[in-house]
Amino acid sequence: MPVTGLRSRLLQAWKDRSRRRQMIVTDITRMDGERICVGGYLEDGTAVRPVAGRMGPNEQWLRSARNAPVTPFSILELQINRAPKRLSAPHTEDRTIPMRGHRVLRLLSDAEQRALLERSASPSVRAIFGAEVHADPAGHWGRYVRFGEGERSLGTIRADHVLAVGYHHYPDRGRWDYRLRFRDASQEEFQLAVVDLDFRRRLDAFAMAVSPQTASRPRP
Repeated sequence: MPVTGLRSRLLQAWKDRSRRRQMIVTDITRMDGERICVGGYLEDGTAVRPVAGRMGPNEQWLRSARNAPVTPFSILELQINRAPKRLSAPHTEDRTIPMRGHRVLRLLSDAEQRALLERSASPSVRAIFGAEVHADPAGHWGRYVRFGEGERSLGTIRADHVLAVGYHHYPDRGRWDYRLRFRDASQEEFQLAVVDLDFRRRLDAFAMAVSPQTASRPRP
C-alpha cells in the first residue's frame, strides 16, 4: 500500500476514534413509537446520526440530557463511538452512542442558526445524496434512494417555493399523514412526508385548537 494511502487511513482512524465530542443538533424526527432520529454536525462539520442500541435514541433520551432537554440547534457534548457494523449506504452518518452521559451546553443564537443552515445547504434535493433519486413506478409522489447507493442521507436545502402543506387522517391505516409539497432551487417539485417532530406537534396543536374533538386521535 502506498505511504500516502496508509497515512490517510491512519489519520481517518484517529479522527473517528471513540471520544467525547460536541454535536450541533439540526433535526429531530419521528421514527415509530417512542423512537426518534437525531441528526446534526460534529464540531469539524462531519454529519452524524447517533444510534443507541436497537431502539434508540428515544424521547426519554431527549429529556434526560443534563442541563436542558435536547432540541434543534442544541450544542451537545456526548460520547461518539465508531460507526456500527454493517453500515450501508446511504446511511453513512450513523455513529453509536451510549444512552446516558450526554449534556446540553447551549443553544445556537438565531444568527448562528442561519449561518449553519446556509453553510450546510445543498443546491437541490438530488445533490444531497450523490445518487439517483428514484420515483414511485406507479407515478405517485414517492421518491427514494436505493439501499446501498449514495454518499449520504442527511442534508439541508432551501425550498424555493412551498406549494402546499398536507395533514390528513387515514382511518384504514390508523394514522395521520404529514406532507410538504415544494420546489427546490433546481425547480424540481417534490411532495415528501415530513417526519420532523416539532413540525408534527405544531400541526397537531393547531388541529386541536381548531377542532377540539380531534384531541382523542391516535398518536402519530
